[in-house]
Amino acid sequence: MLDLLDEYAVIDIDPKQVLAASAKGFDAWLGDSAERLPDILRMLSDPVLFWLDAHLVAEASEINSSSLMGELDAILGWPHARQSVVLIDDLRMMGREGWPTIEHVRVKVGNVWVREEKDDMMRLTPRSAPLAPDA
Repeated sequence: MLDLLDEYAVIDIDPKQVLAASAKGFDAWLGDSAERLPDILRMLSDPVLFWLDAHLVAEASEINSSSLMGELDAILGWPHARQSVVLIDDLRMMGREGWPTIEHVRVKVGNVWVREEKDDMMRLTPRSAPLAPDA
């Protein structure tokens, strides 16, 4: 699938993963994705495909162990959010300690995108533009 993408960016908290991605020629950013994503989005001027790997970045006993809600906040505040596609994995984990509930995620994304939940994924795709009335 990488052959179909013009650019590919990785945000990871693990320096080894960032080095590996950089070695493959990807733009790679070190840090918590919820904190780094707003800076990256400021550099983008077109809609994109987001894959939000909803795993925990801290111990599950910590509040907000998953960066997912912060990532969604960053995307929702970006001008091209409505035209972008967002994929969120690990739905089976939602609601466990340290994770948002699936209902919290649904409320967060609201009606911004068309939402589909299947195969442990939430797929958020752009809504069709309303058709112009016949003249």
